[in-house]
Amino acid sequence: MLAQLLSIPKILDKSLSGAALTVQEGVALLRQQDSQVIQDIRQAADELRRSLAGNTVTYVVNRNINFTNICEQHCGFCAFRRDEGDADAYWLTQQQMLEKATDAVSLGATEICMQGGLHPGAKLEGKSLPYYVKLVESLHSRFPDLHLHAFSPQEVQFIAREDGLTYTKVIAALQTAGVQSMPGTAAEVLNDDIRRVLCPEKINTATWLEIVETAHQLNMPTPVRCSRDILRRQNIKSSIWSICDRCNSAPRNAGILALQNSSCSLTLAKTPLNPSAKK
Repeated sequence: MLAQLLSIPKILDKSLSGAALTVQEGVALLRQQDSQVIQDIRQAADELRRSLAGNTVTYVVNRNINFTNICEQHCGFCAFRRDEGDADAYWLTQQQMLEKATDAVSLGATEICMQGGLHPGAKLEGKSLPYYVKLVESLHSRFPDLHLHAFSPQEVQFIAREDGLTYTKVIAALQTAGVQSMPGTAAEVLNDDIRRVLCPEKINTATWLEIVETAHQLNMPTPVRCSRDILRRQNIKSSIWSICDRCNSAPRNAGILALQNSSCSLTLAKTPLNPSAKK
């Protein structure tokens, strides 16, 4: 019924003009089953992509380094985490991490994404932040040209909680050490009702968005772009946010799907260019 009430050509023309689509308009597009209409939607999407980004595709060579799989949380969907003492639990030494980074560079990597489980024992002299700072400094000092994309909002909250610090102090210290952008992981589904089922130990949507906004205030790029009007009753009903696979290290013509939970804007935008991106 919704799709019948809304004119698909008008919706596509609106999108091509640069205007944001409403939830109803986006749902109408998603419900299309006619092959010709679906082809029209594809052509409009390609035209919008071409007008925004052209036809040059860029990419970065990345390696993920997960320094430990020991984690205090028990997310229902996670096949990565282990308890300390499990036969396949691991915790990489600084030397092992440097060896992995060296191998990555030899293969042409321009970026390291570094994350890990929430390991309460990951401390130096009883503090979490110095441990994480040392990880970053060791990589940054050896490979100053590598882009370091590291530590999710969940990890920032974990460090802040363990050391009794503000999010600002944690992010600023990591940034000074050499972190250049923050991953958007630990988002999963930004709906607290669902999070309480899937990952009840994880930070809620309000905290996740607060940490992302704090990073932005410190000029730390993330894969998410949030408005100031973030939450209403612990939902992102009034938040405008956009997600791509990567942040400033993304290809310059990577598309971003911007979602506005109250009026669900479906738009595309360019992402900033990492100088190391390749054509």
